[in-house]
Amino acid sequence: MDQHTMDPSIERPPNNATPTGWDEDTDRWEHETLRRAVIHGIRLYNSGEYHDAHDVFEDEWKKYGQGKQEKAFLQGLVQLAAGVYKLASHDNETGLIKLFRTSRGYLSDVPLDYYGVNVSQVHEILEKGIEQPESAIGTQVELDTNAPAARQEDLEYAESIELV
Repeated sequence: MDQHTMDPSIERPPNNATPTGWDEDTDRWEHETLRRAVIHGIRLYNSGEYHDAHDVFEDEWKKYGQGKQEKAFLQGLVQLAAGVYKLASHDNETGLIKLFRTSRGYLSDVPLDYYGVNVSQVHEILEKGIEQPESAIGTQVELDTNAPAARQEDLEYAESIELV
């Protein structure tokens, strides 16, 4: 585990699950800050806070080098959130389709349970959105088999991010 991705306050997966990213030997997430970003970002996305979700994912992906699976995963989520934002806020179907195609590429080799995210479901959202862009608005992404909504702490976390 890299020092810059440690956060011992991040809890273990619920129900003794062992998604990809959970290290059973150390009883910790391989990258705890990635798990934190996933929790905040997915809850924001599920509540229609697409721009904030985008910012949370983008802030975290900057911590990983090129060719890293963590970076590809986060870039895929960035593109998902940005695509829905473009459609929901700017009625830009072409932008959504372009971003969804890019997201699909980033997520192509990511395990389907990565850090507790139902990546298979994300693939379904992307495929359907490419064919029917309006279907992407209001979609929910499962995290640990639930589709959690944003809490005040998620909005506060997004506000605390200083993107450069």
